Amino acid sequence: MGPFHYSLKTTRLTGRTQANGTQQDLTDMQDKNSTAANLVREIRNELEGNIIPFWKSKVLDEKNGGFIGEMTSDGTVLADADKGLILNARNLWSYACCCRHLNDATLKPLADRAYQYIEDHFLDKDYGGAYWMLDAKGTPIDTSKKCYGQAFLIYGWVEYFRITRKPGVLAQAMQLYRILEAQVKDPVHGGYPEAFDRDWSLNDALRLSDKDMNEKKSMNNHLHVLEAYTQLFIETRDPDVGRSIADLLGIFRDHIIDRDRGHLKLFFSDDWSCKSELDSYGHDIEATWLQCEAAEALGDREWISLMQQIALEMTDVCLLEGFDSDGAVFHEGWKCHIHDRDKHWWPQAEAIVGLVNAWQISGKQRYLDAAEKTWSFIRDHIVDRNNGEWHWKVDGDRRLCPQDPKVSAWKSFYHNSRFCIETIHRLANQQAFL
Repeated sequence: MGPFHYSLKTTRLTGRTQANGTQQDLTDMQDKNSTAANLVREIRNELEGNIIPFWKSKVLDEKNGGFIGEMTSDGTVLADADKGLILNARNLWSYACCCRHLNDATLKPLADRAYQYIEDHFLDKDYGGAYWMLDAKGTPIDTSKKCYGQAFLIYGWVEYFRITRKPGVLAQAMQLYRILEAQVKDPVHGGYPEAFDRDWSLNDALRLSDKDMNEKKSMNNHLHVLEAYTQLFIETRDPDVGRSIADLLGIFRDHIIDRDRGHLKLFFSDDWSCKSELDSYGHDIEATWLQCEAAEALGDREWISLMQQIALEMTDVCLLEGFDSDGAVFHEGWKCHIHDRDKHWWPQAEAIVGLVNAWQISGKQRYLDAAEKTWSFIRDHIVDRNNGEWHWKVDGDRRLCPQDPKVSAWKSFYHNSRFCIETIHRLANQQAFL
């Protein structure tokens, strides 16, 4: 299946070498090795023993094709639930990435199934791109083109190409990239507006969900365009994609990252006037490692240095403001105070990758210790031992919220499978340098 592509260097840890270290150095290294080895073992078991079995056996739609659109927390499938682009594109990425990373051939047919369902039902053969929402039978019911969804389709296609090596799949990703650059990218202020009609004319219904602001541009959209373009560039080394990544890093530096506060700004007008005062701790720490990954894919030393510095600054602020004493990440803050004490599944997953990334940059044990503590919270409170997979969230007092779905338009296994793969990859390779 080819090498496992990750642009992040695993040799950048700044710790001392064992050959000429003091006894304290050796003790520190042993502690790091012990923590890293324990995390790798437990997280691999979670991926292979819980997450993947759930997504192999419980989510196929045998009646209408593809995958189910929604499942309740107790495992009840809602057969008439709509099917969203985000769920299906993330499924494609997750099946393909787990197939490649674990060398698990049994996941290849599921990746094929996800690819073919998108091909048959989501793709707009007339205008390009993919529809936002289908009904349970696969008929488009929302033909709008949301940039966020197109980015995840590129992301999924690139990963599917890696397990198939079919040139046409990578060509699809490049074609959609060209559409976004021609039809979506703001030629005046830069960046990518949120939503468009089927024919790529600007749509006034901009918000991704009812929880988002109806503004022209968002941090979240740009973060995932950056994520998709990074992987596309790693595979193609297309100079246009590289320039788009540099432009996006510039947007984060100039408009989205608040260096004074150590947070990301969330919503913007078309000219980048900030429209929100909320802080999203999960996005803050997710961005720290995705920005480093993008800079390292470019191979630009100045971008790498800046993004690593910002990553440490934002991680420290997140640890100070956004983490509970149990190691969990709160959902949202406002002016340095906790605004939403709920503990959703995905910020916990992203926090561990961000913390391990900070450890790799700095060599400071406290980041690895924090990652271990967050994993303990996930293991004890987010993993569903009865019905499989992960709960959507617990509240601030660690009580389950059974009304939240197990599978939905916004919940696949992208965040938790990616956390497992990233953490295993980084820690397993890093131990050789401790």
